[in-house]
Amino acid sequence: MWGATGGIALVAGPIGGGLLTEFIGWRSIFFVNVPIGVLALWLCWRHVRETATRDAESYDVPGQVLGIAGLALLVAGLIEGGSRGWGDPLALALLLGCVPTLVGFFVVEGRTRHPVLPLSIFRKPAFSASIANGFAFQFGAYGMQFMLAIFIQSYWGSSALRTGLFFLPFAVLWTFGTLVLNRVWAGRGMCWLLTVGASTSAIGALLCTAIGDSDTWPVVMAGTALVGLGCGVFGPSCNGAAMAVIDKSFAGLASGVLNTSRQTGMAIGVAALGIALSASNSAGGARIGMIVVAACFAVVVVLSRRYLSRI
Repeated sequence: MWGATGGIALVAGPIGGGLLTEFIGWRSIFFVNVPIGVLALWLCWRHVRETATRDAESYDVPGQVLGIAGLALLVAGLIEGGSRGWGDPLALALLLGCVPTLVGFFVVEGRTRHPVLPLSIFRKPAFSASIANGFAFQFGAYGMQFMLAIFIQSYWGSSALRTGLFFLPFAVLWTFGTLVLNRVWAGRGMCWLLTVGASTSAIGALLCTAIGDSDTWPVVMAGTALVGLGCGVFGPSCNGAAMAVIDKSFAGLASGVLNTSRQTGMAIGVAALGIALSASNSAGGARIGMIVVAACFAVVVVLSRRYLSRI
C-alpha cells in the first residue's frame, strides 16, 4: 500500500507540478506540501499505534547532529559543485567538511552506549543488502526523473506541463506494477520480484540511452515506461526485505535506516545525474546518466541474488 501511494503520487506530482509552475509559479510547488504535511501529522496522531520499542536511557544527540550535518554537507557540496564548478571555494568547503563529519558520526556510533544507529544491525548481510538496494533504487529512479525533466525542458524546449505529461506512462506503469503485478506475483517471493523488476528497469534505462534531439521522444518515453513498470514491481520488496530480516524490536530503527538510505540515494542521485548532464552540456551527458541509472538497477539484481535469495 505504501508503494501504491507513492505510485499515485508519481502520477499526480509531475502533472500537478507542471500545472502549478505553468499557471501560478514555481514557488507554489513548495506551498502545497504544507497542508499535506499537516494532514499526515494529524492522521499519525489519531490512528497510528506505537510499535515495539527498545529500552533506551538517553538520546544520542551527538550522533544525530553529526549524521544530519554530514549528509547535508555532502548533498549541498555535490549540488554547488555542479552549478558553481568543482574549484569553487564553497563547493570544496562543503565536500571537505562532510568527510570528518561523517567519520565522526561513525566513531560516535561505535562508542556510545545508546547510538541512534547501532552498527551491529549491519552484521546481517541480508539487511545491509536491503539498505544498499534502497539507496540504488532511489538514486536511479528519482535521479533519472530529475535529469530527464531538466533535459526535456532545457534541450527540447518543452514547457513544465508538457514535461510532466511526458512522465505519465512512467508513473502509471509504476502504479500498475505495484498494485497489480506485485500482488499477482507475490507468491514467487521477494527475491524474484527484486530481480525481475530491477532487470526490467535496467533494460528501460538502457533504452533511454538512445536520447538525442526531440525526435527521439517515443523511444525515451518507452524506456522510462519500462523503468516505471520495473520499479513498481521491485520497489515494495526493498522495504519488505529489510523488515523481514530484522528483529521486530528494531522495526522502527530499521525502517528509519531504510528510509534514510532511500532519501539519501535520491538526493545524491539528483545531484550526481544533474552533474553528468551539465558536464557534457548535450545529450551525451544524459546518455552517461542513463548508463549510471542502469548500473544502479543492476546492483539491485546482483545484491538480491546474492544475499536475499531465501526471502
